[in-house]
Order: sequence, then structure tokens, then C-alpha cells
Amino acid sequence: TGSVRLHIAGSGDQPPTVQGVDAFDERSAIVLAYDGNNPDGTQLPDYLERTTDGVHWTRLAQHGLPAQLREISFLDVHHGWGLTKTGGVVTTDDGGDHWRATGRPPQTGLIVCLGAPGSGWVATGTTVYRSVDNGATWVAQVAIPAGGGSEISLVCRGDHAAYASYSVGASQHIGGFLRTDDGGSRWRPLTEDLALGGTTVTAPGFPENQFRGTPLVMTSGGTLVFSTGCGVCNTVQNWVVVASPTDRFVVGTFDKPNDQFVAAAVSGVDASHVFAEIMRIGTNGPTNPVTLYASSDGGHIWQVRWTGQ
Repeated sequence: TGSVRLHIAGSGDQPPTVQGVDAFDERSAIVLAYDGNNPDGTQLPDYLERTTDGVHWTRLAQHGLPAQLREISFLDVHHGWGLTKTGGVVTTDDGGDHWRATGRPPQTGLIVCLGAPGSGWVATGTTVYRSVDNGATWVAQVAIPAGGGSEISLVCRGDHAAYASYSVGASQHIGGFLRTDDGGSRWRPLTEDLALGGTTVTAPGFPENQFRGTPLVMTSGGTLVFSTGCGVCNTVQNWVVVASPTDRFVVGTFDKPNDQFVAAAVSGVDASHVFAEIMRIGTNGPTNPVTLYASSDGGHIWQVRWTGQ
């Protein structure tokens, strides 16, 4: 079942925004949110809220933050990394009550992912950096050969990580979608554009008719869940794909094989158990209700668990 657990009331002239949610079990989660915007469009201060019972929320003091947070990534309810709006990397070990600034990559990071205690990744529009000393020092690991910068995603768990970045123009995407399963010593492309207008290189076995991909979740065992689509089909189609560390791809279909939908949220527990919130696409775009599907066999079969109003 689904229910509203946290309502962001906001205080600005524009609607408030939930920027990020890290959930750890059915009771514990941390949310980064903004209080809306001023009339000139500038954002009002952000805040963190935490729950340990799934019902009651506590606003965190955020002591020691040198600037407002842009992104967060928590490994558990205590340990997290953050990116500030001035490009700095910060770390906490008490669930976000206290933060300290650490080293920063050579380029300003846009997205962060903490994969294990003290180690993780920061990505720009074209490059992925890794730190294994809680952010004190950073090493560039991989850069995409072309494009990138406007659509960026990064997920990780332990030594497993996946990164995608594309630039979009004139109805064309160009960029790369890569993954590593050894802490970044080797990255391999799942899809990659080498030149604008050229042929997209895809991994052997990558699902037919699908292009590129947006990594959504990485499990501790290296199971990657990503969304992808087909822009040259008769109707634009989208899929949720479950991929093993050895690139075995399972394409998820829900009620109809050619459903047009967007994935509102996706979560995965392990190689078998995956959850997806789906919104159908109507003539005017995505429409309510949101339907929650669950798979217990790695994405082969999906069953409805809940439908919103």
C-alpha cells in the first residue's frame, strides 16, 4: 500500500521540491528538499529531514555545511556524502546533523554516489572521479569520448557503479552509458557514441531496438536496473531493464508489451526483487494514476502491488 508520509509545505512563491530521497528500510529514510523559490527564481534554503519510524520526521541542523546542498548520497542512515552548490564535497557520519568539508575533484561535480564506507564517485557531465579516502583526494577514472553534460545519472554500490551522460540537440542524443564492477579499474560501455551522427556502439546482447540508458539503481551484488527507450519505433516506447554484472539483460514489460510509460521511481533489493512505479503516457504526456509493480524473478514477470488515485 502507499500513503503520504512527508508533505513539503514550503514557504516560497513557487512550489517546494523534493530533491533527493535515500531510503534504507521500511522505517528509515533521509530527504533533501527545498522551500520553493523567490519571485526572481532563486531557491530558498534547503533542508534535510530524517525518519526512523516511517511516520515522524525530524529536521536536521546541518551543522558545518559551508554552502547549501545540491545532492546527497547516503550509504546508511548515518554515513553520507553531499555536493554543495559551490562545488564542494562534504561528508557526514551522524545522519546529516553535522557535516565537514573534504577535498574536491579537479572539476565541479554534478552528481555524487557513496558506494561503501569512505569510498565512492563524483561525476561531471563528461568525467567520473573516485575517492577511497572519504573525499580527501580524487582520481579521474573514465571520460566519455563525445557529447554529454545535459542528462547525467550515476548509481553505485560497493565496487559496482554505472554512469550515463548525454547532450541533446536537434532531436539527437550523443554521449555514453558505462559501468564498472571492480571499483573503477575497468569501465566498459553499455552504449557509447563516438561521434555526432555516427553509429552507437552497444554491448553484446544489449536489447534490440533500445538505445542508450539511464541507470536507476545498483544492488550490492552488481545487479543494475536502468530505463531505456526507442525513438525510431512507430510509437516512442520505454522499458525498465534489469542487467547482471555479466551483461545479461532482462527487458521488463508490464500490462502490454508496447506500453508507453515513464518510470516515476525504481528500486531494487537484489538480483531478484525489483520495484517500479509507472505512469502511462497519454496524448498530453504522463498521466495519473501511478501504479507500483513488483518483480521477484529479476524483471521477467511484474505484478501490480498498488495503484494510486
